[in-house]
Amino acid sequence: WVQGGCLLADVDREAQLHGLATTGGVVSHTGVGGLTLGGGYGYLARRFGLACDNVLSAEVVTASGDVLIASPDEHGDLYWGIRGGGGNFGVVTGFEFRLHSFGPDILSVDLAYPIGDGPAAIGALLALAADSPDALQTGAAIVTARPSPMLPVAFHGSPVVFVSYTYADDVEEGKRFLPRLKAGGEPIAEFVEVLPYLRLQRAADDAQTHGLRQYARSHFIRSTPDAFVGAFLARGGLDPEVAANGSMGQLGGSISRVSTDDSAFSGRDAQFDLVVTSTWEDAAKDAERVAAARAYGDSILPLSTGRSYVNAIESAETDKVRAAFGEATYDRLVAVKDRYDPDNVFHLNQNVRPSGG
Repeated sequence: WVQGGCLLADVDREAQLHGLATTGGVVSHTGVGGLTLGGGYGYLARRFGLACDNVLSAEVVTASGDVLIASPDEHGDLYWGIRGGGGNFGVVTGFEFRLHSFGPDILSVDLAYPIGDGPAAIGALLALAADSPDALQTGAAIVTARPSPMLPVAFHGSPVVFVSYTYADDVEEGKRFLPRLKAGGEPIAEFVEVLPYLRLQRAADDAQTHGLRQYARSHFIRSTPDAFVGAFLARGGLDPEVAANGSMGQLGGSISRVSTDDSAFSGRDAQFDLVVTSTWEDAAKDAERVAAARAYGDSILPLSTGRSYVNAIESAETDKVRAAFGEATYDRLVAVKDRYDPDNVFHLNQNVRPSGG
């Protein structure tokens, strides 16, 4: 059992003491509760399923003060809703997770390319993703390169494309996929590392420090035609001081083998989750940064399924929540909301409104 206030680092550390793990996110100071309620994916998701797929039961305090156990056998509608439907139905004070034998090491591969080589690099990534085993999880990002000794100075401050994969099984077996990823050309920087899973889970922590201003938007991607690749890489032609970052993480694998009726997560048929993210410090830049991120996201929307990862929707954008889930799932969530929170006590979230308003 994991209490609702735990961070991923707490769970990862205790589980790895016993050679075990369950799917979490990719930033160790993320709260387990919020991540899991929205679905929750990270480096182990294609092999072991989403975080919410590994919830066997949960203790939930409802708006009326009742303490309920949500499981396949008790309050099954609530159990369905809290696995992907966000924090709409109560306060989850504990999760019972399924654990898997895993660790201690994982293979991590990152290749960096100049924006001009982006189409070839993304093409190689997509070819690898098309027939990848569950243990292999690919990803890509287009960002403004920060000054770093890891990248040539000539590329600092310029848009750079990263293509990557992790391999959550035998690390030597995982290395055989590297030539396929490098089929996109010679990178300007290459990082291939076998490292403890716990260290990889902390690798993105510094880039996700608390207190920054942020806007995020998600799109589930089912197919990746040339138009999609072009829209993703178009960020490279924008002002690097203002442009939002784009990242895409591979789904499928074990995620796709769970029935769409089994939980409220709406991305079972997606190949990737593409997330547009902008972070900044100065509140005076809010309008400029949000507008740039929205414009980038809008350019990709027509090439998506129309649904989104609920954890990457701004809570203020309630108009996007129905679309994020899709009509059938949203209507079913409303029915759960009507039963457990008809007065919308739990509304400071990506809100599913009760039928009464």
